[in-house]
Amino acid sequence: GAGGTIGGVGRYLKEQDPNIKVIAVDPVGSVFYDHFRGKQELKAGPYCLEGLGDEFLIGTMDFSVLDDMVQVTDRQAFHHARRRVREEGILGGGSSGAALWAVLQVARRLPAQDRPARIVNIASAAGMVSNPKMSVYASSKWALIGWGDSLRLELKREGFSQVAVTTVAPSYISTGMFEGVRGPLMTPIMKPEFVVDRVWAAMISGKPFLMLPWSVHLSKLLKGLLPQRAFDWIAANVFHVYSS
Repeated sequence: GAGGTIGGVGRYLKEQDPNIKVIAVDPVGSVFYDHFRGKQELKAGPYCLEGLGDEFLIGTMDFSVLDDMVQVTDRQAFHHARRRVREEGILGGGSSGAALWAVLQVARRLPAQDRPARIVNIASAAGMVSNPKMSVYASSKWALIGWGDSLRLELKREGFSQVAVTTVAPSYISTGMFEGVRGPLMTPIMKPEFVVDRVWAAMISGKPFLMLPWSVHLSKLLKGLLPQRAFDWIAANVFHVYSS
């Protein structure tokens, strides 16, 4: 994509631990991979994947924070997207298939099984609770939550038991992106430092799933216990999720 997430998160993680490796995935046809490898003449080509790479360099992409970049073809990406449907029953697009393919390539290069390794996926609480007028934003969060947990199981089946996957689903964080937003009932706007501290602890311990704050757990519990119509009414009129 535009590179803002991997650049910002990668920079912060390296400040906490310089040994952390930040690895991006880029489709064949994008100019990012060739630029990262030091090529001077960049030539874009056609590709079908959406949401990855670009046909020209953009200012939001900070290549200096990257340790490596994995290149993926359309065929590899869509094959692994179909594999998720066939083996895990999870629907996802080509970009999620590209991410899965890239992670499996990286996993084969990780340390021996007596040394732990970690993968952290940043999703959102928007992937836990349906929300009208947010279908486009929420769709990728739903996909990432399913993808992250499928990856956790797939790595185990592939023999990478030393690799722990943590998927994070936070509510609103005061980063400036949600300026003026009102959090739902019992869901405060969290400070970035608070979220990062808990993500870091969850990653180190190998916790599979982290929801923040505690009210996200409550919404998941209520959604499992209540009839759909009752939960929709409570989410709209008690927690005010649909008007935040």
